[in-house]
Amino acid sequence: MIFETERLFARPIHEMDLEGFYAMHSNPNVMQYTSQKPMSFDECKTDMQRVMNCYNDPAQTFLVWSVVRKVDNCFIGTCAIILREDNENDMGYRIMEKYWGNGYATEIAAGLIRYGFEVLKKDDLVGVADIRNVASIKIIEKHMIFEKEFYNTELECTDREYRITRQQYLDSFS
Repeated sequence: MIFETERLFARPIHEMDLEGFYAMHSNPNVMQYTSQKPMSFDECKTDMQRVMNCYNDPAQTFLVWSVVRKVDNCFIGTCAIILREDNENDMGYRIMEKYWGNGYATEIAAGLIRYGFEVLKKDDLVGVADIRNVASIKIIEKHMIFEKEFYNTELECTDREYRITRQQYLDSFS
């Protein structure tokens, strides 16, 4: 286990997650505001293997984990902290559509931030979302401070970027 929240835990992705991983990544609604298109089964299998291969490199900066419900050990999505090319620590989450509306993304985002600061010792974390992804924007706004809005030429959309520093995180407890 990587970290846990009240109802969820994050752990390394396993081959047993393939069915859920495929159900999530092949769903156009889940993938709508991401940089990827819905994936075929073979594409999901290849992508999942690429993610699992990252676990073997201690210097890896592409960290993606399964999100699992404690009550039934059911895969419901993924979460990540990824060091971008511009040296920003981007945190993210992706939840299977059938689990939307249960507060899981909000819960895992809080756990991911806690893990990023308390265990990984990051100085700051950013979250970026397409402005049309209203649900994700609401989740990020609960945990981070708005920094900027910009046109993403690669994805041809307008994104909002949020940030939280380690000090802001620590101050939230005082």
